Amino acid sequence: MSRLSIIKRAGAAVTVLGCVALLAAPAAAQTTATASIAATADVLGIAPLTAVGVADLDFGTVLAGAATTIADPATQGGRFDLTGEPLANLTVGIVGTVSPPAGTTTGTYTGTITLTVSYL
Repeated sequence: MSRLSIIKRAGAAVTVLGCVALLAAPAAAQTTATASIAATADVLGIAPLTAVGVADLDFGTVLAGAATTIADPATQGGRFDLTGEPLANLTVGIVGTVSPPAGTTTGTYTGTITLTVSYL
């Protein structure tokens, strides 16, 4: 090995040792602190809206091939009760007509009526 090569290697070793010494030196002390608080709000807004089905629509006995309309809405009509602002209390009555086609098989037929109410 040439003398120049040995000097270069020795210089490189000193440089590496110097970097290691810098990394090993203690860093300046650092501190952090964290705190939190709760956020609370009592909101006076619109009361929740509720809808409840309270009476089913009842057509009674009907004949296939004949249209049948609810005869007495008070006893056969469907009913939903709604509560909440801005409605306060409201009753929605449902009546209708059923028309089973001629030749329909005898039996009990049911369906679902869905009422959707929303604030605007």
